Amino acid sequence: MEFGKALLVLACGLGIVAGADANLITFEDGTDGNVFVGNDYLSSDGVSFVDGKYLYTTGHNVPSGSYDMYCDDDATGTIIMNCSGGLDGLFAAEYSANQTGTITLWSGLNGTGTALDTITTSTTASPFSNTAVWNTASYNLTAHSQVAYSVTFQAAARHIEYDNVSFNRRTVNTPEPFTMSLGLAGVGLFIRRRLKRRA
Repeated sequence: MEFGKALLVLACGLGIVAGADANLITFEDGTDGNVFVGNDYLSSDGVSFVDGKYLYTTGHNVPSGSYDMYCDDDATGTIIMNCSGGLDGLFAAEYSANQTGTITLWSGLNGTGTALDTITTSTTASPFSNTAVWNTASYNLTAHSQVAYSVTFQAAARHIEYDNVSFNRRTVNTPEPFTMSLGLAGVGLFIRRRLKRRA
């Protein structure tokens, strides 16, 4: 118990605190329907996609801009979104579809580990047209004290489009050297007082 308290004091004293970085991906960096999404988004922060492609949405409406994302894997119909630092808070994505599908949040990378939640996406009115209706799928990880490291978007290839993917990327504040020295001094004082009380 005392060791746990010391670790808590150390973390607070050093300024090592988990936070959240809100992000919204609208897929507007695309050039045509054959561009692989890959690591184009927040790759320096550990966010990447597998089997996702841009779709230039000429002839039908999208929530943001002119591009959205669809799946490029005809065999599995699965797009994987990885976040090495973890996702928490509210995850949400808009979609337009002519068949049902699923969005699953996972405790591990690449759609592995425990399935924290699976959202069933329904068919929408007038998909892939200029009157297409878009629905929103969402799940609050924080409300369930969960952290996800990957998300899978699954349906038969090219039957569901996705846009406006929003999420909180977990962050850890790294202390400055001076802050670190002050934190270590505080931990030393805490341990010294504990030892005196026991003597």
